[in-house]
Parts: sequence; structure tokens; C-alpha cells
Amino acid sequence: MKNKKYDVALEGLFKASTKEALQHIRSLREQEAPQFDQILEHKLITFRLAIKAGSGKYLDESELPADDAKSRFLCAEGWFVKGVIFSYKEKLLDASHAFLRAAEFYLDEGRFDKHLLSRFNSLIALANAGQLTPQDEINLCGEILRDACEKKIPSIQAMALRQRSYAYFASDRFLASLQEVKEALTLFEIHGPVSDFHLSLIHASDCAFESKDLHLARVYLDYLPHQVDARVEFPRAYMQAKLGGIPLDESLFPDLNSHWKARYSHWIKKTQTQNTTAIKKYFWEIKTHRIISENKQILAKIKPNSLEGQLLKILAKGPLGKDLICEILWPDSYHNLNLDERFFRLKSRLQQKIGSSLVFDGEVYMLSIAVELC
Repeated sequence: MKNKKYDVALEGLFKASTKEALQHIRSLREQEAPQFDQILEHKLITFRLAIKAGSGKYLDESELPADDAKSRFLCAEGWFVKGVIFSYKEKLLDASHAFLRAAEFYLDEGRFDKHLLSRFNSLIALANAGQLTPQDEINLCGEILRDACEKKIPSIQAMALRQRSYAYFASDRFLASLQEVKEALTLFEIHGPVSDFHLSLIHASDCAFESKDLHLARVYLDYLPHQVDARVEFPRAYMQAKLGGIPLDESLFPDLNSHWKARYSHWIKKTQTQNTTAIKKYFWEIKTHRIISENKQILAKIKPNSLEGQLLKILAKGPLGKDLICEILWPDSYHNLNLDERFFRLKSRLQQKIGSSLVFDGEVYMLSIAVELC
């Protein structure tokens, strides 16, 4: 049975809006004697909001007694959210089981879109747990893609295409991978959550990079807005770091998806194997404001909240072009000439403190060193 208000709240979250979810939570709180299903519904939306904010691994899945609800749809939702939490905690086999339980309940309710999404998420959990070969993954994605086409569910078609693209990527078939994700991008832009469209842009950038087309890799990244969902921040930073050849400080990112973390680790190992010269690292003591080299030399003092500090933090996450840096630092400024002057003065001040470590390659600014906050 459909729950219109709950569905509207979820639809809002998929479109990067929390308004509908917060309104529904407010209405549930106003119930004088809430039933068990209403309490569960409240928890499900609250948990989804926390997941969207990047706090999935801190949630307690035992607070969702999914099998106790009268509504089989809420039973399905409970198992689905439990699966998401298990995924964040990297309990991937538990996650796969939870998603399959959700799929059963959704199928009973005739919710074919959510049934297929749950099957898809179960596949993802198994793949991330190393339980599937790339070819197994390609075949299973094909089955889900076929069912999604039959039921005319374009959002699931897009997910299956992107995951199949991931499998081709893992097999070093980068051109095939790029072709699959291009099809997925067309569907995601119209039918998928904003964050899935953004993640597909990042993956397309990685495909282009591995196909030796660095310009195209940067073009795909350029479509991303500055403000992105929490789960998009690390993948974007990974791709920016890859283009700049500089490793990341993973502590800057609270939301680390296992797929993107594994991809980043693979790149780091590959880079270390290829490069005999280690990349220099600076340590930035947030309390004392000191920038310290690996041999313990104090290079400068930069306050984290100063403009120099903000620029350093931005570039520590990866390369960026001047225009986007200016939008981040001075979002209320409307005069390009003034912005250019302010940026170049700021760049000069930062270069006086960290020297040639701030570089420009003709398209983007980047750091030639890694910066670790401590």
C-alpha cells in the first residue's frame, strides 16, 4: 500500500531537498498517540536525513525493527535503510542480505522500482565485498537492466548501466566503460537523484583520464557545481587529486564510500609503483597555525579561517580553476575584474608562504605537495 506523504518526502530527498521530509517529520510529531508504524516512519525519515548528511556509519540499525510493522511497505523500507547503514559500516554481506529482504517485501507490494533498486544494491554490496568477478557483475547488471527496461524504470536502467561501466573499468576496458556511463548520464540527468548524476560525471572523468584524454576528464568534472551531496565530495576530490597527481588527506572526508575508497587506494598504489620520488608532505597544525615540513622545519603560519587558509584548504582537496575558486571564496561578488584582482593578490600572498608548492598548469591551480591537517 502506498504512503503518499512518505513518498513525497523521499522524492524530495532524491532531488536534494529536505523541505518535504522535515514537513512530514513535523506532522508525525504532532500525533498525540502515534502507532508503531508512525514511529517507524519517523525514524526512517530521520535516518535517511542523517545518511544524506554523511552520518550513515554512526546510525544504529537495531533501532529499525523492520519485521514488526503492520505495513509490508514499511517492512521493506526498514530493511532497505538497514542495508544502507550496513553498507556504510562496510558490513557488506549483511547489507546484501538486508537489501534482498527489502526486495521481497517491495515485490509483494508491487513496488517494482524499489524491488529492482534493492536487488541492485544487493549486487553492489556483493561486488564491493569481492564476492563477484567483473564478468559476474556485468551479467547481473544485464539482468537488472533487462527487467528495468521491461518495467520502464529509467532510473534503475541508469544505475545498471553505470555499474556495468564500473565493471568494465575494473577490467581495464576504459573505452567500453566510458560508452556505458555516457548512456547512464543521459538517463540520470532526467530521472535519477542529483548525486547519482554527479557520481556518473566523476566516473566518466576517470574513464577519460585512463583513456589518456585529460582535457575530456576535466570537462566532465567542470559540470559539477561547487555544492554537492556529502557522498560526492570524496569521489570528486579523488578525481581532482588524480588529475593533479597529489594524494589526499582522507581525514578531510567523513563520508568515504567503499567503492571510491578502493579506487583511490588502487590509484595511490599504482602511483607509488610508478614514481620513485616520494611526494613531499606538509603538516598544517590547526591550533598553532604552523605549516611544518617533513623534516620539522616551520615554513609559515596560516590561520585556517583566513583567505590564505581557505585557499589552501580548497586546493588541498584537489586542483581547481580560478573561476570556481573565486565563486567559493567570494560568492556575493558580481564584478569579474575585481574578483581577478583579489584572486591574484591572494595567490601571491599564499605563494609567499608556501613558495613554488602552488602551481598553475594552464587550466587549473594545484598544490605540488600533500597537505595533512593535524
